[in-house]
Amino acid sequence: MKVISWVSIVVAIVIVGIFIVLFLTADVFFPREHIEGGRKIGQKELPIVEATELDEAPGKTVEKKEVTLAVGGESEFEGVTLKFLKVLEDSRCPSNVQCVWAGEVKLSLSLKSGTEHRIVSLKNSDEPSVFKGVSVTITDVRPEAKQGVGKDEIKYLVRFLLTKI
Repeated sequence: MKVISWVSIVVAIVIVGIFIVLFLTADVFFPREHIEGGRKIGQKELPIVEATELDEAPGKTVEKKEVTLAVGGESEFEGVTLKFLKVLEDSRCPSNVQCVWAGEVKLSLSLKSGTEHRIVSLKNSDEPSVFKGVSVTITDVRPEAKQGVGKDEIKYLVRFLLTKI
């Protein structure tokens, strides 16, 4: 009876040890350089591929505009003015650190059309925000996150894709 319990303990310790080794070397076996919706995952960045036509309506051109804004910057598209108000959160993985999760940036934006005005928060991992027939998507955030540098110390440049829907 005692031999079985000691054998069980040794087997359990060996199994736990194997899981610890796999966890610590996970990047070797499962690299994280993948693309997910055109956003950076892991330590490699791949270009974003843009469509110029809707698949559902062959021959119909998609009206869109890509713009890069600093905090306080604004741009107009199809009667909607987008203003980048501030960075609310930045939990992106620093470029010199191995992370389990790529993290995200949450921005505060102002969308205005005529007398209508809306303040929205948008994450780079979110579905687009839609206002007055214009879709707003975050496609890139610069600079990359750095370890030990807070969001208030960074001069952000954010690329937005504005699409008429």
